[in-house]
Formats: sequence, C-alpha cells, structure tokens
Amino acid sequence: MKYSNGFVIKELLITAAVILGLFALAFPAYRDYMRRDYYKSVVEATTPFKIAVGKCFKKLKTFTGCNAGRYTIPSAIKTPQGALASLTVTNGVITAVPVAQDGILAADIYVLTPQIVNDELTWTPSGDGLAHGYTG
Repeated sequence: MKYSNGFVIKELLITAAVILGLFALAFPAYRDYMRRDYYKSVVEATTPFKIAVGKCFKKLKTFTGCNAGRYTIPSAIKTPQGALASLTVTNGVITAVPVAQDGILAADIYVLTPQIVNDELTWTPSGDGLAHGYTG
C-alpha cells in the first residue's frame, strides 16, 4: 500500500486554475456593482432638487424660471461634494455631473427632465450614465 505525503504539484495547479477562473468571472460583476453603487449617490443627490422643482411648478404653473437658487430650489452645486462634481437646474431640468472615479467619467451625466402627465409631475431620466446602465 502506498501512502501520500502531501499535495502533488498538479493538484495545486488545478486548484489555482479553478480559483483564478472564478475570480475572472466574478471581477467584472463586482466592478459593475461598484460603479452602480457609486453612481447611485449622484442620482440620490437630485432628490431635494426634484421636490423643489415640483413646488416651483405649482407656484408658477410652468417650468420656465424654475432655476437653481430661485423659488425654494437649492443653489447650484459648483464644487465637488462626494460623488457629485456639479448640479444645475435650468427651467426645471436637473443636470448632475459625477466626479470621475471607479470607471465613471465626468461625461456620464445624469439629466432629469420634468413633464406633466395627467396632472402629475413625472421625471424622464437621460444622459450617458443611464446609457451605460449605471442607473435605471
């Protein structure tokens, strides 16, 4: 009867290959998750502006003039704050620019356009961040 004294190099190489294969499959999914999570903070930063634009519309009965810093709409963000490089509101349209990080580019903007549908305010998202699947 023959006894083994440990692992054979072939077994170690097979184990390493399996681990590397799993890593190769998991890494892209993890990277995408991190990008979406980072971009989520850009999307969430628009919430107080959306609420304020809704109030502005109720007061003016139009989106024209619903700009950052007017009619209870917060002032535009011009210096980076967290994941947000800048945020502007012009005639109700909210444009958020992310700080370039984790594969997110400054060009991956998030734009929210207000519309009144059946007497309700709805928001239509657009921009490169949406096109790249960072938000839904």
